[in-house]
Amino acid sequence: MRPVLSPLLLLAIASVAIAKPPTLEHLFPAGAARGSTVEVTASGQFDRWPVRGWSSSAGIAIKAEGEKGKLSIAVAPDAPTGVHWVRLFDDEGASAPRPFVVGVLPEVTEVEPNDEPGQAQRVDRPDLVVNGRLAKTGDVDGYVVRLKKGQRLVASMEANRRLGSPMDGVLQVASAEGFRPGPERRRA
Repeated sequence: MRPVLSPLLLLAIASVAIAKPPTLEHLFPAGAARGSTVEVTASGQFDRWPVRGWSSSAGIAIKAEGEKGKLSIAVAPDAPTGVHWVRLFDDEGASAPRPFVVGVLPEVTEVEPNDEPGQAQRVDRPDLVVNGRLAKTGDVDGYVVRLKKGQRLVASMEANRRLGSPMDGVLQVASAEGFRPGPERRRA
């Protein structure tokens, strides 16, 4: 009986020895408004679940949910705005830090399909953050924002610079007819 126990014991020791710490590639959405709680999908490798979460700000609480890769992130009403760093860890070690942006505007998450102008996602107000992601090569995400005459739209995209995304994104603003505003042209 002893020879059977030894290989099993060695197998158990070997499986524990090759366990790795979690790797965190990115979070989606990669931010939240002050005073809100958001469900976040963590992409990476998680040999053991649940993991624990750490943030560079005391105003951000991270809790692993029951489903692997799902986190609940609560942002305190007085959390500092800006980029904060998040790590996931377990008894084997910690992941590299990833950015998580805390803002003051309400946030919504992209709803597919929104690739074609007729499928563009309607947003109910112009003062918000839209969390989108490109799901495939050539993906386009469209949004409709209604403005009153005289209102201005300020739009920006945070991808590579603040979030470290490898994509080279382009933001275009177009009218309801599909025209992009451009420099005034002289008529001859």
